[in-house]
Amino acid sequence: MRRLLAIGVLLLPALAFSPQEALGYHSPELAAAQERVEAAQARLEALRLGLSGSLNAGRQLWSAGEWSYGVTLTYQVAGFQGVQALRNLEAARTQLQSVRRSGIQRALLAHARLWEAEALARAAALRSEAARQRLAEIERKAGLGAVSSTDQEEARLTQSEVMIAARRAQSNLQGAQAEVSALGFGGDAAAVVLSFTLPETAPQSTPSYRDAVLALQLAEAQATEAKRALFPQVSLRGQFLGQDATVGLGLTAQGLGWPSASLQVTAPTELPSLPPGTPIPGLGEWRFTLSAVIALEPSRIADLRSLEAERTAAAVRLSALENDLARQLTQARQNAHLAQESLGLAGERLKLARRKRELAETRAQSGAASPLEVLEAQAQEAEAEGRLAAAWRAYIEAIGAYLDLAGADWEVTP
Repeated sequence: MRRLLAIGVLLLPALAFSPQEALGYHSPELAAAQERVEAAQARLEALRLGLSGSLNAGRQLWSAGEWSYGVTLTYQVAGFQGVQALRNLEAARTQLQSVRRSGIQRALLAHARLWEAEALARAAALRSEAARQRLAEIERKAGLGAVSSTDQEEARLTQSEVMIAARRAQSNLQGAQAEVSALGFGGDAAAVVLSFTLPETAPQSTPSYRDAVLALQLAEAQATEAKRALFPQVSLRGQFLGQDATVGLGLTAQGLGWPSASLQVTAPTELPSLPPGTPIPGLGEWRFTLSAVIALEPSRIADLRSLEAERTAAAVRLSALENDLARQLTQARQNAHLAQESLGLAGERLKLARRKRELAETRAQSGAASPLEVLEAQAQEAEAEGRLAAAWRAYIEAIGAYLDLAGADWEVTP
């Protein structure tokens, strides 16, 4: 079938819109999707680094003291926010791939619809001409009294119906042309189809399954942090009061999780105004404070129960999803294979219709066939080409459905 159609391409204008061009289509939404991926990546890297800081400056307005400047550095493990950021990044990457894939599918479908509309418009025009010739012949016979008035009226109604169908086909063609033009392409549709690769994809490799795994990890991280929140929060803080600068250290832990740490430096040290020779308490010494805080909030227990229930539900959804995805992938692959078989049969039908048209034209040259028989054969060939284009469209849709499930890109089979 592909050899037959490739020969037909040689007869088309040089600027014909082909499926190969459609595969190179870039959706206008790609840039925004790429920016979302980069933003999510930056967010995840910042959380994994765990560092944050601040700069400050101050001065006591009621005295003539100097300005003091400070810097604060804090380290904190990301916790469930890191898992959420990883899930957001995975979602952004999936969306980017989906935008790229759906854009190409849109362009391929535009080619298929244009091809189908062109073929059906050509068929409608041929049938309209055949109906006109039939009506002219019947009216000629009616003038001789060889045809009844009812037969003449039937022919007129048939011609009107065919003309309406031709106008409808022309309108559909204009719509298909506008769709192709909106995508930045032009020309007639190249009468050619491609074969696409269906990658072998396990359910665990699909975007849906990966997201469900991350959803479970997020639920587990949130439940773990809620459980830690029930333990006392223990803090150890130290301060060194120097002549030129003040240094503060902090370490906070709760439950069995990783502690957070902070470092604060302020210079110069704001010393109290005392008479000369008066010792300043704590100057040049480290002072440490150990504290523990227990939150008495009954709602925290309710929050923990809710998060544990969500963790259980996420595990159940993940377990059920694997079987569902396996079934959906199998069904989508079967649909794609059936669509490919239908596409091959439509190609064989077109070859048969082409041979019939060539035979009718040969017989007409020898006077064995009428012009109406030639028009009928030409219309049948155009309709067969329209059915091939429709089968091509159905094949694209079936392949696209499988690729959406698998999270794979369009790839032409060599």
